[in-house]
Amino acid sequence: MSNNLKIFIHGLPEGELKEIEVPGSATIERLLREFLALDSKDVVVFLEDSDEPLGVEETLEYHKVKHHGHIHIHKCRKVNVIVAYDGKKIERHFSPPSRIVKVLEWCVEEFRVPDHEKQEMLLRLSPESDPLGKETRIGSLVTSEKCEVILQLFHEHERGPKYLVDIEGNVIQWDHSTITTEQIIKLGGWPVDKGAIEVNLKDNTERNLSPGEVVEIKPGHAFSKRILFKRGKNRV
Repeated sequence: MSNNLKIFIHGLPEGELKEIEVPGSATIERLLREFLALDSKDVVVFLEDSDEPLGVEETLEYHKVKHHGHIHIHKCRKVNVIVAYDGKKIERHFSPPSRIVKVLEWCVEEFRVPDHEKQEMLLRLSPESDPLGKETRIGSLVTSEKCEVILQLFHEHERGPKYLVDIEGNVIQWDHSTITTEQIIKLGGWPVDKGAIEVNLKDNTERNLSPGEVVEIKPGHAFSKRILFKRGKNRV
């Protein structure tokens, strides 16, 4: 009798990692239909870091799926990855479970990045986005029906602060997605007892910030053109 396996499922529609228990004798078809309510015509199944999908008629045991093994489900058999760098573009197909580190290793060779700079290169989706972690799966970046991902290769020193805050007309670079009232006051260089005011430059409305209040900042120049911070009046 076949033993049951506990396996981890990645790439489900709800986007969550799911652990299920299933007989090792179950076919991939049965795994999808009975345990995940999916149709094998709509998705493809991969082992961890595999380049080719699993045949749906074979069993988990046949595919050597291990206890506590990982299986990846995706709508794309292959993902076309386009990488831009230094005014040029290259592209290649990767399987959905492929990690960013694999793409990175490929594109630094294709772009002939000098050996001493290779370890300092990163990938991102856009200039405004954070660098992608090396363990990020390519399949998790697909957002359209095209099974395509467009990435940018860049040097680590190009990261720089991506947030900008306008404090009394001075646009200051900021490294975090939030800023507190006290941090605004410190950057502005005025006494703490003055407090701080948030000004909406679109309608010129003002709002007093509370002590310890946390303000969310949007990346890029748009936020600094819409919101300005200034010193408040003396608090009573």
